[in-house]
Amino acid sequence: MFFIQGKKIFIAILLITGIPLVSFFLWYVETKKPLEILLMNKSAGTVSREEHKAAFWLLNYERFVKKNRTKYDHRKDYYGFIPVKPYRNKNWNIRSIRLNDIDSLTAHYDMAWFVDTYGLSLGDWYGDPSQDVYSRMLYGGLNKNDYIFIKEMLGRNKLVIAEFNFFASPTTGVIRSKTEKLVDVYWSGWTGIYYDNLNYLMNKEVPGWIINNYKEQNQGEWPYSNSGIVLVNHEGKVLVLEYETHIDIEVPLVTTSYDKASSYGVSPVVHYPCRFDISYAADTSDVISYYELSVNLNGERLLSNHNIPSRFPAVTKNSGNGLFYYLAGSYSHHDMTMLTSMLRGSRSFEFIMHSERIGSKGKFFREYYYPFISTVISDYYEIISNQ
Repeated sequence: MFFIQGKKIFIAILLITGIPLVSFFLWYVETKKPLEILLMNKSAGTVSREEHKAAFWLLNYERFVKKNRTKYDHRKDYYGFIPVKPYRNKNWNIRSIRLNDIDSLTAHYDMAWFVDTYGLSLGDWYGDPSQDVYSRMLYGGLNKNDYIFIKEMLGRNKLVIAEFNFFASPTTGVIRSKTEKLVDVYWSGWTGIYYDNLNYLMNKEVPGWIINNYKEQNQGEWPYSNSGIVLVNHEGKVLVLEYETHIDIEVPLVTTSYDKASSYGVSPVVHYPCRFDISYAADTSDVISYYELSVNLNGERLLSNHNIPSRFPAVTKNSGNGLFYYLAGSYSHHDMTMLTSMLRGSRSFEFIMHSERIGSKGKFFREYYYPFISTVISDYYEIISNQ
């Protein structure tokens, strides 16, 4: 009996240690795919670099490497805001696109990925992000050099991917307008975010300035305690779509036609419980996926009073002037365990690692983000590899 039990323990240990080793070996021997990527993140205010972890996880898992054959490091292989050790001292560096370097950068890099251009406020970096007032920006926004770089990359027919807050404040109106015309995508002036609890006494993630702005605009009232979606425009106007009061499904849906879903390998309908922009494309044929807010009569009336649609682009592709994709949300902002990016087959076990609850981003990563981005970059890699 002791022999049988010992054998079972040995087999269990062998499986526990053997499967990860085999998974790592399969990943390690897979062919590396050299692709030089300039990734920009101006909002990397955490030590973990959570704001762009999903992007680096995907690149490593798919074996995209730098031209020197080394893998991408999420802690240092990016442009933007870079926290400096020791982190408790709150020091930082800025790695920016310099005007004199644009020609060499566009020649060197195969693609660009603007994960987040919002930046960081003084409160974000030094204090409480749920502060009662909108504090002064420390760094951020799309600037003139960024715009010129993007224009040159598209002019060379190189892939550019952009995500949440690409157009919005603190980007200036002049740069925003020029960028919108360049890529033929236009920001409405509104952004939104889902909160699983709108009771700000219980949920400290709801910023105090949002509460204050809403109260100033609504006779000092904030009558919300359920989950819901908060919309804010560039002038500070705040609207709230509360679950059951205004919307029948508490989070936005990302919907994709069956033919496009098949082309990109994404789920036709998936919940998206994070930040998003409300924008539109001049040519609706460029829209790959849409956001849908499941408004009831009250919600429809509220949106209509402010000329806000309940259905608007989530992902847009513009091939008319280069190859540009706009993901109107903070899609790459998802905390990942980087070690699993080196285990081939680890995606098969994601249902264990990610929650299925409606407010979790894990399902969106699995059913939309990963298949979409991997398809876009892999297809592009095949094109430039055969040139």
